[in-house]
Amino acid sequence: MLGFARKVIERFEESDVSLIQALLVVFAIIFARSFIEIFSDNGGQIVDHNHFFIHYPMFYFIALLSIILPLYFFTGEDMRKVSRVVLPFFMVIMVPPVADLLISDGANMNYLYGTPSEMVKSYLAFAGTPESSKASGGSTWGIQMEGVLVLALCSIYVYVKKRSLLRVLGCCFTVYTLVFLLGWLPQTTAFVSDFLFQTGEFIKILNQYTFGIMRPASNKMALLLAPFTAVLVFLWGFLCDREKFTTLLRNVRPVRLGHYISMMALGVVIGYLTFPQAFNWTPPFPYLVFFSMLASAALSWMTQVNVNDIFDVEADKITNRRRPLPSGSLNRRDFATFTAIYFFFSVFLARIVSYPFFLVVIVSHAVATLYSMPPVRLKQYPILSKMVIGLISLIAVFAGFVGVSPPQNLQGFPITAALFILFGFGLSSHVIDLKDYESDKSGGVLSLPVLMGVENSKRVISIFVALTFLASPFVFNNTLLLIPALACAIFNIYAINRGDFNEILVFASYLGYSLIVLASLLTHGL
Repeated sequence: MLGFARKVIERFEESDVSLIQALLVVFAIIFARSFIEIFSDNGGQIVDHNHFFIHYPMFYFIALLSIILPLYFFTGEDMRKVSRVVLPFFMVIMVPPVADLLISDGANMNYLYGTPSEMVKSYLAFAGTPESSKASGGSTWGIQMEGVLVLALCSIYVYVKKRSLLRVLGCCFTVYTLVFLLGWLPQTTAFVSDFLFQTGEFIKILNQYTFGIMRPASNKMALLLAPFTAVLVFLWGFLCDREKFTTLLRNVRPVRLGHYISMMALGVVIGYLTFPQAFNWTPPFPYLVFFSMLASAALSWMTQVNVNDIFDVEADKITNRRRPLPSGSLNRRDFATFTAIYFFFSVFLARIVSYPFFLVVIVSHAVATLYSMPPVRLKQYPILSKMVIGLISLIAVFAGFVGVSPPQNLQGFPITAALFILFGFGLSSHVIDLKDYESDKSGGVLSLPVLMGVENSKRVISIFVALTFLASPFVFNNTLLLIPALACAIFNIYAINRGDFNEILVFASYLGYSLIVLASLLTHGL
């Protein structure tokens, strides 16, 4: 028996499954399970699209990682091998809807609600609800059959690998506890939130408006699951391949990411100043919206950076040799795969925030693609290329604004600020071409330094940057910004024209000034 199990395990461990294939299989299984459940739980009635495409996939994805990670820690096997073995057996999630349809005429599990003591009773009753308990929800016969199968399969895998009953028990305990807590997540969140902020029961929290919008329960459940999904995916990726993972992190370019995030933060602040009555700060959902917005923005930036890098390999061999593709630390196929995954999760998280936020993020990706990708490749055209960067900056501000404004559109956004961001950053962004002079020249990119020469372009670019700083106090109607704006303008004229140009100095002063602007707007308004 153990010999047969070992052969099956080894066969799956050595299977050639790409990351994209694995994700497609996982989501295919999840969608199939959710569709079958329509007949088991809803009498054939189609469920809300937010549940089907967002909430349920996130729930099962977390459940999958809650099985893979303990198996990794208790066996010490390679994470990729563990994942390949678990993947085909993930089909076990098909069991509950079929079993419940046959056994109990379609009963189905709900999230568990009750007091902490009832949570303990449910835990001891294998995620069920004993008759003595007043908790609602809980496992059906089908869910409990699924649980037994999962724990049995985990036991076989750990025992085959380690021949240790103690490790088997430890793994089963960990898997069961993690999945149980996932089922109790809404109520656990309510316990913590009520203890810290006196927010009341979860149903009360669920029915609150968030930024002036009554979000459906499916959307709020997805918001609740988003941070856990992010943490588990991050941990799984790191444990799969530390070298590739750290290579990808080093390619994030945090200083420029800071610009992208600061633009979105500016949009949020303008939204707050325009619709202050819509901001309800009762935890946890406003902060979960911010988390998903931030994560989506970061992943959008990383997607756009990677797309640009894919088509800039030859130029990067001259001035950016340490980047993943020119250095050879990642091959083109892996790099493109990770880029596709970044894109998927950026738009997935954006859809959790709201449909308008999702649309703005999609537009941002579209414009960035036109900027980097042949045959259009707008970055090769002088002036226009940097206006595109100004446009992407403006779109990031729009994303922050629509993410928190009750109308869920751009009504009320100040046109003066929009024009300032478009043209101010469109002109100032020429500064990023100074360090890429050699690669742009060899690659035929007509940047300002290539057209005018480095020294002449430094003078022009420093004027663009200084004027942008000096215009900001008048655009935001805040005289308190005059002194820091003047200081930053003078500093950047020096930093750009100095012999040994270092763009970090420019970005550091800009990001510092951005924080001053945001703080000033929050305290004194527009």
